Amino acid sequence: MNARTPTPTPSHSYPPRRILILHFGQLAEVILSLPAIEALHRRFAHSHITLASTTAGCLVATMTSTVSDVLAVASIDWHEAVKPWVVYEWIRLIQALRHGGYDLTIDFHSVGKTNVLAWLSRAPWRLAARRPGRPLPFLFNLHPPREDVRKHLVDRYLDVLRPLGVVAENRQPRLTPPREARAQIERRLASRLQRGRLLVGLHPGQREFSRRWPPAQFIDLGARLIHNLNVDLLLLEGQRRSRWIREIGKQLPIRPIILGGLSIPELAAALTTCSVV
Repeated sequence: MNARTPTPTPSHSYPPRRILILHFGQLAEVILSLPAIEALHRRFAHSHITLASTTAGCLVATMTSTVSDVLAVASIDWHEAVKPWVVYEWIRLIQALRHGGYDLTIDFHSVGKTNVLAWLSRAPWRLAARRPGRPLPFLFNLHPPREDVRKHLVDRYLDVLRPLGVVAENRQPRLTPPREARAQIERRLASRLQRGRLLVGLHPGQREFSRRWPPAQFIDLGARLIHNLNVDLLLLEGQRRSRWIREIGKQLPIRPIILGGLSIPELAAALTTCSVV
């Protein structure tokens, strides 16, 4: 279908047959977009929804019932283009977008690269978050309100979908970890939990320094939780090892439970065992 001759605006009366969502943000950002994707699925229950995201983002999407399929790309960073396998992934992604037959493309990430990918999808209707300084607004023909950075990120993603008449009934991200991941976590926690105590999970492993809480603050928070609420602390670590976990664990008044080397489904399963995260 030619992107220059739009069909009627997507609505309950004219539901899009195939929807493409672009989201190449960080894992936490993809998770916080899940209520918006769930609301979109509820609005267009019979539409086929594809999520194009990072490998981690796609793993998260497979733990929901709202996405029909995924297109995973390890990186869309220009600096990674020197690696042949990254170039191959880009080519594969662009081919999939151009031949996907999408009626509607939604760009949640909305930076220059993803704006171009949205246009390359050839979808007759294209919608993107109106971030401050969004570089290529002329590539889109559906226009949400300007992003209000004072709002919670969940609400900012929901605002993107306003032109489609999407209304959220739920603002909490919902994931269903696979049975194998839940069983693995249960085995690793067996006999390590104190019956009757609250289990509080901490994940100090943010890789970006500017977004990382200093270890001293995790130590202070953990000590307060132990002294004031007598909780069990669970320190969580992904597959990339971090020295922060051990440093924090050594300085807490009671030795915490440390679960390291977790895959994303295992991390999700571990979070479901916690009373507070």
